[in-house]
Amino acid sequence: LKVFEEVLADSVAQPIDPAAVSNEDQGQEYFERSLLLMNCLRGIELLSPELDAQQRTRLARLLDQVADATKDNELSINARELSLKLSGA
Repeated sequence: LKVFEEVLADSVAQPIDPAAVSNEDQGQEYFERSLLLMNCLRGIELLSPELDAQQRTRLARLLDQVADATKDNELSINARELSLKLSGA
């Protein structure tokens, strides 16, 4: 879970923002970070049945922070939906 938590924390510390892309290098970085976050969300979703209540709560809090921080609507929605799923809502 440590890897997932690090990816989520990085996405909060340096929010993903498609509007900040102004050249090819930034576009590549945006693509890579978006893909990393999407894969992280998918990994958490797949592992969710194996997580205990404390792990689910901790990840749900991080996912809420990611949803609030990211400027990519799809990633924000996906993070929020997964947070709700982990919270049992």
